[in-house]
Amino acid sequence: MFSRREPRAENYKPSLKKPPPLDYAQVVAHRRVCRVAENRQMEANNTHFYDLKNTVELENAFQQRQRMEGHLRLGNVPAHIAHP
Repeated sequence: MFSRREPRAENYKPSLKKPPPLDYAQVVAHRRVCRVAENRQMEANNTHFYDLKNTVELENAFQQRQRMEGHLRLGNVPAHIAHP
C-alpha cells in the first residue's frame, strides 16, 4: 500500500477484523437448526413414500394370492401354473 520511502509506511498496522457480533452467532445457529429440521422432514417424507410403496406391494401380493386360491378352489387352475 505504501512505498518504503514514505514515513507512514513504518507506522502502518493492518486493522484486525472484528469478531462477528453475538447476533450473528445466533443467526448461524438458527439456520443450522432449520437446515437439520428440513433434512429430517425430507427423510421422513422419503421413508413414508417407501412405506407406502411397500404397503401397496404387500397388498398386491395378498390380492394375487387370494385370486390364485380362488382359482385353486374352483378347480380352474391356469395351465402354466398347473403344469410347469
